[in-house]
Amino acid sequence: MNRLSLLLLLFVTQISYSNSAIQTDWSGGNGVTGPVNEWNNTFHESFFLNSVAEGVLQLGISPNLIEHVPHIETSGALKIVLWGDIDCDEDIDMLEVSADDSLFWHEQPDGAGSWISHFCAVPGEVISASLIDYGDGTPFWAVDYKSGDYAVIGVFSTNGFEYYLGNLGDNQYSTGITTGDVDCNGTCDVVGWKWAYNEVWVWWSCHPDSAELLFSPYTPEVVYLFNAEGDDDLDMAIHKSWYPETALYLHDGDWYYVPLVDFFSGYGFGAGDIDGDGYSEVTSISGGTQQLFSAVNGWAGETLATGIQFCAILDIDGDIDCDVVGFGGNFFRLFYNFDQSGRLYSSFFNTGFSADTLDFADMDQNGVKDLILTRKDTGEVRWFEHRTEHYASGYLDSSILYLGSDDLEWGSLFWDAETPEGTSISFQVRAADDCSDLGVWSDTLSEPCSLQGILEENDSYFQYRVILSTYSSEVTPVLHDVTLTWNPLGIEEQENKIFLLPISPNPASGDVTIRFVLEAYSDVTISVFDVAGRGVESIREENLHEGVHSLTMHSLPSGVYLCRMTSEGNTTARRFVVIE
Repeated sequence: MNRLSLLLLLFVTQISYSNSAIQTDWSGGNGVTGPVNEWNNTFHESFFLNSVAEGVLQLGISPNLIEHVPHIETSGALKIVLWGDIDCDEDIDMLEVSADDSLFWHEQPDGAGSWISHFCAVPGEVISASLIDYGDGTPFWAVDYKSGDYAVIGVFSTNGFEYYLGNLGDNQYSTGITTGDVDCNGTCDVVGWKWAYNEVWVWWSCHPDSAELLFSPYTPEVVYLFNAEGDDDLDMAIHKSWYPETALYLHDGDWYYVPLVDFFSGYGFGAGDIDGDGYSEVTSISGGTQQLFSAVNGWAGETLATGIQFCAILDIDGDIDCDVVGFGGNFFRLFYNFDQSGRLYSSFFNTGFSADTLDFADMDQNGVKDLILTRKDTGEVRWFEHRTEHYASGYLDSSILYLGSDDLEWGSLFWDAETPEGTSISFQVRAADDCSDLGVWSDTLSEPCSLQGILEENDSYFQYRVILSTYSSEVTPVLHDVTLTWNPLGIEEQENKIFLLPISPNPASGDVTIRFVLEAYSDVTISVFDVAGRGVESIREENLHEGVHSLTMHSLPSGVYLCRMTSEGNTTARRFVVIE
């Protein structure tokens, strides 16, 4: 069954009764102990659960990074490491600039075994290098190196030096290069910067005669290419050194300067569209603190983690959404993005390996980029394959709900959930007339049931605990909503004793399950109408006992429907959607 996110008519609140409370959303987060008059979308606390959208509470992700140690015979101490398909055979190879400025490339074997090492050239003292992407591989690379008194750019391949590209000026000042399709015309360009000259240049299509001065930022130290606005050209982020700000230069015909707010002496950079609005968020580090910036927040930073050396934004779990990665010491800090809502779910993983660089590439060719760590002083490399696994169990404690009176009798607790084979959802409850001491939890409730005999009467504060479990790390149960009913005493008895639960699934692409609760023996009529008000189907059941009931409707065509429940003169309704 397909559960999609539509804008209209999916979660329409049931007609409100004075003796019921429902929670369908936990995305507001924890820390609200209560007492509260309504649950809304917050709760007291949770462990190993997350809510990625309204109507979805599930087991959280336990990061499992599988370490691989490639047998690469590097020359020892390294200066620069780059990863790409150098021999255009659809797997990832390694380009090495050794500590003595020799260029080597290491060919990944087809199967297990040692990588094959190839010497390339010794261009001179290497300052920076970047692979040139030709679409079907990276068989060439640009190298910024010292030649005489100048910093120059040369293009190299597996055969050695190919041609001279350009000059970056006096080599006693900082220079650097990066590569990318700046104008998005299908060819790779080389971008170079000159710190002392306050200049950023581009060599279009890596051609020596195509050099163009793009703009003049003040003392550019490092330049990154990324697509900030989802358009047909690339933008730039620049760390500066003399006035140590980090600024974005957004390209829309001209280059527009946008500084990151109150962010200085930055290093590291990553970019990607986390919230699905078509615009990239960016992450960078200052003083070991990793921050996340977005246009929505006016490019002001949000702190993600401390003790961070390297950062990136990429899809690490293969769900298409961009996640955020930080690395510091021996630890990965992983910030998962499950639904492009902008909410990130933090976890960490101890690699036991200290590193000097963080890169990413699809090492195992499974369509998902892997995380690569390199230790430059020894030339050791580790790459980590991410496997998505759910925690085996977790629980959430609701906020304490105030029922308005201690003169009441308990009704039922019922819930709507998906429990694939090998998973379970259960509840515990407790209540008291003192919100500071609710006592011990009840026995576990594995099915919706009456609370009479489980809780003492005449208590005015209530709390539930929901427990999710799985025997397989690949699947998780999902809780959609939980409903509590009770009957205030000492006032005229409420006439309406019927509760129509949320239609499941909604939207539906096949059968539709309608569930409802009766608190007394009743005759019930379930009627379904289309959006024009025409009757589609009607089912009448007589003398149904109290409790939870369900029925299934088959083969409804695509459209918006109203399900109406009538019993003993009382009526309630819910809307739902069917799609093909």
